[in-house]
Order: sequence, then C-alpha cells, then structure tokens
Amino acid sequence: MSVTSRQVFDVTDATTRAASSNIGAHIRAGTDGTLIGAVSDALKVSVANASIAVTATDLDIRSLVFATDTVDVSGSAVSITGTVAVTQSTSPWVVSATNLDIRSLAAATDSVSAWTKDGSGNSITSTTGWLDVNVAGFSATVTVTDAALANTAISANATVAGVTLTSAISSILSARKYAYFYNNGNKAMFLGTTGTTVGTGFPMFPGMGYEFRAGAAIDFKVIADGATQDLRHLQLS
Repeated sequence: MSVTSRQVFDVTDATTRAASSNIGAHIRAGTDGTLIGAVSDALKVSVANASIAVTATDLDIRSLVFATDTVDVSGSAVSITGTVAVTQSTSPWVVSATNLDIRSLAAATDSVSAWTKDGSGNSITSTTGWLDVNVAGFSATVTVTDAALANTAISANATVAGVTLTSAISSILSARKYAYFYNNGNKAMFLGTTGTTVGTGFPMFPGMGYEFRAGAAIDFKVIADGATQDLRHLQLS
C-alpha cells in the first residue's frame, strides 16, 4: 500500500487528474467562508489600509507618464539630486518658496508682471502704457500757470541821472515783473534806495546793464558819478 502526504492541485490534464493522488480544493476565508480568488494564477490580496507606506533606500519604480500619473510630494524633508524635467500644463504655476534661486532674467526675452499699489493696498492702473496719475485732489481739470511770465505791458524810457539821488524810473508799470537798466552814459551810476550814495550804491559802469525781477512796489533810486548821465530802463508786466 502506498501513502502520499502531498496534496497538489494538478490542472494539466483532466483524465490523469481523476486518477491522481493530487487534490484540488477551494480556499475560503473569513467567518462566512468567502472564496479567495486568483488572477492569472496570482492570488488576490486585499490591502485594508487606504494607503501603503513604503520605506526604502534606492527604490526603483517605473517611469512616470505625464498623462496618467500623479505624484504628490509633501513634507519638509524632500531632497532631489540630479536633473528633474518638468512640463508645464495650461494652468499657471504657483511657486511659494524662501530663497528661491532662478536664472538671471534677460530684458529682450523675459517679462515680469507685478501690481503697483499705493500705501493702502489699492492697485495703481495705467492707460495704453501710461501710468494713471491723479493730480490736484481728484480734480478733472489741471491748470498750469507761470507767475513769472510777463504778458501784460512793456515800457521803455530814459532817465537823466546826476550827482543828486533820483528815481531811476519815474513811471512804474502796474503789476511789473521785470526791470532792466543800462548805463548809456560815460560815467558810473549807482542803483539803490533812499539814502544811497556813490559810496554805497550798486555800481553800473558805462556800457553795463542789469536785469531785476522786481514788482511795482520797488522804487529804484540812482545817482551818477557825473552830471547828466543817460540811464535807459525797460519794464515788463
């Protein structure tokens, strides 16, 4: 009599299987005897956890496919050595980093867009490439004036200056802005105010001229180093 202690499920031949001492059986599990299946001769295994934690050194996995694979890398202890090729999709990239090093930008090919904001955080706008500027407290009208511009009247005349102090201009233009003096005589003349003398006045030698930005309230006085000197003057208002 022969006895075998092996129970092997031989599925190669139905005829010989019937006469064989090999035994075929279903494997069941659980309290209800649920059948355990197989796929392509591989036993089905169910992983109960929602995720599988893999700890390994030099772990080799297949190459990822952009169209079908997704990789989520999180945590502060992530280190990548080597070359990483990244393809941008249609969505814009959002990069948040500290001490991020990127290549130097080239003015001819690179552009950087940024909002300019005021002290309250309001965005400052532009129109067709020109910065929008609010002038004079939200006023729609900007008025530009030139207070120094003489645009009302002109007066030109001559005064005979001598050794006695006299007014350089006998008739002063109202709202005068400029006064011009020219020594058309052969002796020095001296400009000043009441009490001016040859020794204290502002000298104007023969052939010299002066321009003063002076209003109508300024009454120039003149005294000459000789009698009957020809002082020419011109006013603008």
